[in-house]
Amino acid sequence: MYRQQPGQNANARRAAPHHVFFPAAALIAVLVVPLKVASALGMVAVDGLPPAWHGHEMLFGFAGAVMGGYLLNGRRPIAIAFALLAWLAGRVAVLGGVAPSPAFAMMLMIYPLTLLALAGWPMLRAAKSPRNAVFGLILAGFALAEGLYAAAVTGWLAAGADAGIRLAADVVLLLLFAMGGRIIAAASSGAHQQRGIHRHGLAQPHLERAGLVLLALMLGLDAAGAWPGVAALAAAGAGTVILMRLSGWRAWELVRARALFVLHLGYAWLGLGLILRLAPLVSDRFATLDALHLSLVGGLGTLAMAMMARVSLQRARRTIGLPSCLVVAIGLVALAAILRGLSALAMPDAGEVLLGLAAGAWGAAFLILIGWLSRSRF
Repeated sequence: MYRQQPGQNANARRAAPHHVFFPAAALIAVLVVPLKVASALGMVAVDGLPPAWHGHEMLFGFAGAVMGGYLLNGRRPIAIAFALLAWLAGRVAVLGGVAPSPAFAMMLMIYPLTLLALAGWPMLRAAKSPRNAVFGLILAGFALAEGLYAAAVTGWLAAGADAGIRLAADVVLLLLFAMGGRIIAAASSGAHQQRGIHRHGLAQPHLERAGLVLLALMLGLDAAGAWPGVAALAAAGAGTVILMRLSGWRAWELVRARALFVLHLGYAWLGLGLILRLAPLVSDRFATLDALHLSLVGGLGTLAMAMMARVSLQRARRTIGLPSCLVVAIGLVALAAILRGLSALAMPDAGEVLLGLAAGAWGAAFLILIGWLSRSRF
């Protein structure tokens, strides 16, 4: 873990990856979601952007930047600067409307491969068990997903661009389950100890293994486009595992610990979205994409915001808490998830209004985060 030493100068401190990647992630969140909704409502034209650009930027832009801020800690300033430039190249390629070409593909691939080289490969080399190798494998899957997207957009692959986006979404869900689960388990154990209660077994390795197997099955079936009903059952099984983990952590006893409660909340959103993958099997009013949005808007949005705040405070050796402004911001993320879910069930006109309100709530939440990051001195 990164530690600021007394002798470090200001330039070295500014090289910490969370200083640049977390604001970048928040900025992408503010720009991309409202732009997508505005284009869907016919308010702006985005004809020059590649297919599935919104999903691409929320996964490889937003989630990718959060990964960089968290996983690249301790790397040399020149490596962090290179990674940031690589991330920016991907954003220019997609949002700048670069024409599909080998150069376009290279601009997309450089950041996932950099993340794999700087964070994923060292994890794989250091892993002494499959359990510890999972994060390196996830980063390899992230790079593979970007490769599929780039190959599809440039016409090198017959599959549509959605194949790469779907694989990336499943990889991110797998990362949230695994990494989020370990962080929350440790934080929950510490919170219980502060209350004078020692609870054993909160790591829940058997539940973690079950969830990883189910999510891996879901990912494989989604990638192959086979047996969607079985994929939905696997997703729902993983969502049930998440609820079981929350129960084992006795999350309801820790509601007053705000910084921990929001992690529990984000994990619950993740589980709910996975369980609701069953909904399209019984009703045509709710699609698989709607369930995915609940996991990503509620789960990814909440967990990413909570972790950006937590890591920033932790690396500055400050008390880990949640300021009131971020409580409001996370409430707005929850509101965005609810409104996005309701928009799928409403009549078309009402659905458009709800979608617009959801985008507004999401954008406001991450504007608050940008303000907090800019005002705080880490």
